[in-house]
Amino acid sequence: MPVKPLPEAVKFFNDLPDDARVTADVVGTLFAISDRTLLRRIREGVIPQPVTSRPRTFAVGAIRRSLRSTS
Repeated sequence: MPVKPLPEAVKFFNDLPDDARVTADVVGTLFAISDRTLLRRIREGVIPQPVTSRPRTFAVGAIRRSLRSTS
């Protein structure tokens, strides 16, 4: 199975402002989970709801808080 390249937003995630938005691919990479697990954790409330649905984007500040709470 080919390895997906690391999204640019992951490389610079710490430099992004809290009100920036990142895609579901970035969120999945940050949590090291699959797309299916990402959807399940959103339903469970572990990961915040996306800000937009198409494309699915997430607020960086909300993702940071979620990452801190799961560490």
